Amino acid sequence: MAALIVAFLIVEKLANRGGHISEAALHDVFVKACMPGYRLLHVRLTEQVSSGAAVIKDGCIMLTPRGAFIASAMSASRKLFLSTKRILMGQVTDELTDPFRNRTPQVDVTCPTK
Repeated sequence: MAALIVAFLIVEKLANRGGHISEAALHDVFVKACMPGYRLLHVRLTEQVSSGAAVIKDGCIMLTPRGAFIASAMSASRKLFLSTKRILMGQVTDELTDPFRNRTPQVDVTCPTK
């Protein structure tokens, strides 16, 4: 379902900008326009808190045991069921089977301390 929503957002953003967006600008269009405009993070975070997968306490979003189980199951299912020879933007890759592999954090995510 989320993939379908993103696909519609791409088409909608193309339409909103005269039918075209430079490929180099697509990331910024999503981060700076779609994310805030559609409140995507708030929508998804509300779902996770409502479902019991996460809690927010003292300015920190934390996985619950249920959330940790779901995250582990999703990771395992990607490795088991996603193709290791998927074509993304003209390149054959297995990147989506483990999307955070070999990535260094770009943002400090440390929760505030008292």
